[in-house]
Amino acid sequence: MFDTVMEYVEHYARCTPETVAVRDVDGTSITYGQLPAVVRGFQEGLLKAGVGRGDVVATLSPPSTVHWLAFLASVDLGAIWLGLNPRYRLEEWRGILAVARPKVLYARDAVGQRDYTHDIRHLLDEFGIARMPLDPEPVDGDVRRSSDPEEPGLLVFTSGSTGKPKGVLLRQSGLVACGRTQAHHYGGWGGTVLNSLPINHVGCIVDIGATALVTGSTQVFIEDFAPGSYTDALTETKASLLGGVPAMLLYLMEEPKFWSADLSQVQRILWSGGHMPRAGATLLAALGKPMHNFYGMTETTGSFMFTGPEADVDQLVDTVGLPDADWEVRIADPATAAEVEAGSAGEIQVRGPGVMHSYLGDPEATKDAFTTDGYFKTADLGIRNPDGSISLAGRLKDVFKSGGYNVFPRQVEEALEALPDIVMATVVATPDDTLGEVGVAFLILLPGSELDEEDVRTSLKTVLASYKVPKRFIRLEEPPLLANGKVDRRALTSIASQGQTP
Repeated sequence: MFDTVMEYVEHYARCTPETVAVRDVDGTSITYGQLPAVVRGFQEGLLKAGVGRGDVVATLSPPSTVHWLAFLASVDLGAIWLGLNPRYRLEEWRGILAVARPKVLYARDAVGQRDYTHDIRHLLDEFGIARMPLDPEPVDGDVRRSSDPEEPGLLVFTSGSTGKPKGVLLRQSGLVACGRTQAHHYGGWGGTVLNSLPINHVGCIVDIGATALVTGSTQVFIEDFAPGSYTDALTETKASLLGGVPAMLLYLMEEPKFWSADLSQVQRILWSGGHMPRAGATLLAALGKPMHNFYGMTETTGSFMFTGPEADVDQLVDTVGLPDADWEVRIADPATAAEVEAGSAGEIQVRGPGVMHSYLGDPEATKDAFTTDGYFKTADLGIRNPDGSISLAGRLKDVFKSGGYNVFPRQVEEALEALPDIVMATVVATPDDTLGEVGVAFLILLPGSELDEEDVRTSLKTVLASYKVPKRFIRLEEPPLLANGKVDRRALTSIASQGQTP
């Protein structure tokens, strides 16, 4: 085991130099043997630009070899790497850069049909940023290591519950530790994995990237997830893993060619970052592959709870598995930090090797994120089951009161998804003059199904208290998604509050 990302690069450069480390879907590839010199070329450019320890290096790119090379070079110099999502708009980038204050920027002029020239010029001028070349010449020799593994190496912005960008600083030691942990729980990692997640997300950099790196695997970058082309890439690259956020896998299962594709090389199916509806998990189980559900968040760098390879559909849908042995996890009263009884809902609080360094420039928020005994407060609600596994019960901020009673949206969503023809449910709160707040359910149905609100309401009343039953049911063809592939609850809340029908 090593403490830094480049120690893993150098290890595989010696042991498996011919193995492809990274590849763009257009065929551009770099082997582990070539990788140290290519990274050194990036580092020389950064050093000439005056980048040193603690400086922020931004990259505006889809998933690609460029983003990965810039990441490796920056972290190894002791700089802090920041990924910018190319789907964002100028004002969104401005909000992030105003906090991050990067010294340099790697950027593509265009991605797909979108030209970024105008926006990039504004950002460079407004923030005094130097632009870096995307294809520096490789440089032989040792890499210029000057990083401290316990210092931040990655900056990821999360909007949390406020919508205001908040920069999460993650330690390099956490990146490699979480990569090793995830590889262990997947029952081993190897071969080829596709990476189509946005580069501003830990899913791209850690869940796939760091895990591939510490195991010497091949990453194939896909610039834009589309079910048809993704299926083609699965078969063409003989990818050994199939994974993503649940919404990605649900879209993939709607692609006809997916079910006729040769997936014999796929060893495991993985998902995280949201709830997989039972119907989706049942369909995936038909492929006959071991499936894994796991849980983590930006502030924990990677995942720390995992289902085992023997997990059945019920376990995969109803739980996020057991905590990893290197992590301390408790279910606590959010007000007192005292552990609650098994079977009761409380906040998931954790200590472990991936917990964040701090929130950038916000010591008060950093202090507030931890309990007095050093546990990170996830703001996620969990329930410990008799076998020790943990079930998610929603977010603290999502719980609402209807007529004075607490309503946990996740519980209502699970009841809805257990009904025939409902594939996926999302429940949000909307103001009500009489009850304070009431629930509104957004539903995705099986093709050809019709929504009968009274039938749904009647069925729910047999399993839920009346105050938990949503007052409105709205059919969606597809949910609005955030850039990381999760359902955009804020957008649905806005629709519900305005009485709109999407």
